[in-house]
Amino acid sequence: MRQVRKRNRQVRRGGIILLLGILLFSFGNPPIQGETAAQDVMERVNLAWNKQATASSEISGREAGKAVDGSRDTYWQPASTDREDMNVYIQVDLGSEQSFNQVVLDLNRGDHLGSIEIDYSRDGESWSRAYAKNGGIRADGQEVMTFDSVSASHIRVTLLLSRNLNVQLKELELYMQWRSRDSVRCNGAGLREA
Repeated sequence: MRQVRKRNRQVRRGGIILLLGILLFSFGNPPIQGETAAQDVMERVNLAWNKQATASSEISGREAGKAVDGSRDTYWQPASTDREDMNVYIQVDLGSEQSFNQVVLDLNRGDHLGSIEIDYSRDGESWSRAYAKNGGIRADGQEVMTFDSVSASHIRVTLLLSRNLNVQLKELELYMQWRSRDSVRCNGAGLREA
């Protein structure tokens, strides 16, 4: 009888230790189903925000810096003479090397764009292509472009026009978009897309 009680105590102790271990492990690791709550609240950082911006041209009051100031009430607009070759660009100096894989553009319209090219550079002199979109530009000018991660200190967005109309870029945003295990992507507002 004494041995049975002793064994019962050992089994209870073992069960309690196992239960404590499971509880401690559970509290330290949130459940994995899609994205966890901790990942959902992780704030995305716009790497281009308030960085030095230059452009192929600009008009007074509509300088390149207006496209990275965080306000959709201001915008960059190239000069009409710059649009004659149907090619305008804006370039952002990130200040240091950054990793990124997503560019979000908020244009006044997109129906007059033929293509968008995104180039990156470590020195501002030698450029490589990260992304190109030929055709299929959204008419409302809201473009979210995700590509393989690159590291650079400069980014250049070139807009190739299909018609010689005003281009107004309200915001250029640059992110390192983390992908969950189920490849959920986020739209420009940071919301999940199916």
